Amino acid sequence: MTIGDSHGEPIAEDFVGLSYESAQLANPEFFSAKNKQLVRLFRELAPHGNLRIGGGSSEFTTYSDETPSEPPPFEVLGPDTSKTVKHGTVTSAVALQNLRSFLDATNWTCLYGLNLGQGTIENAVREGGGNGYYTPIAGAPSTGLIRRPEFFGIRFAQRFVGARAVDASLQGASPLVDVFIFEKTGKGELVLINKTPQSFRCSLSVGVTASAVLRLHAPTIDAKAGVQISSMREAAGSVAIAPSYTATVYGLVDRNS
Repeated sequence: MTIGDSHGEPIAEDFVGLSYESAQLANPEFFSAKNKQLVRLFRELAPHGNLRIGGGSSEFTTYSDETPSEPPPFEVLGPDTSKTVKHGTVTSAVALQNLRSFLDATNWTCLYGLNLGQGTIENAVREGGGNGYYTPIAGAPSTGLIRRPEFFGIRFAQRFVGARAVDASLQGASPLVDVFIFEKTGKGELVLINKTPQSFRCSLSVGVTASAVLRLHAPTIDAKAGVQISSMREAAGSVAIAPSYTATVYGLVDRNS
């Protein structure tokens, strides 16, 4: 493995984000400061992040200043599969007020999509004033919320907020093994992502040692359960070992500098 110089700007604090369909707002109690469990999960993901609301259902939602008089048609709507009922979904002023409270409670920002495909400009101006495995947080307030595999990947990536990327490359490695090096506050960290069923050994440059400090692990490459992230404390060595189906962070010590 060879290591080059750092480059580019530091990774932004809010580069971590989640996307939800606009139709989710038909339940004004979901994105709400009152939904304490969801607030905790968002805070666990990142102290700052960006919530994106839009998707395919955004072109089929309407806005109303009226307070909903009937129960919401669902509790959670996952990614748009074109099989869900898209007509008649209403985003109320109450839902937007609750969304504001949710963003304040989590310290996240929001990128909000308006219905400019089938809606009117006037309605957009008034308004603007998941259960799939690619949904990080799934479930419903009535049954409880759970962390899906992507949740742990986002937590893993959150570690590198504010860091700068350093050029790095591997020699003789499988294309399913990736290497990254990040530099933050004068300290370097090596990341090895091994998507193969075999363990991978990475020999470091002379004078450089590494010790594993964090590992994201899955039983298989397409696992939908059993994904874990855990802190580690390992003796430093001149070889970094990445077990199968893992993403591992190693603290680096360069005795040459």
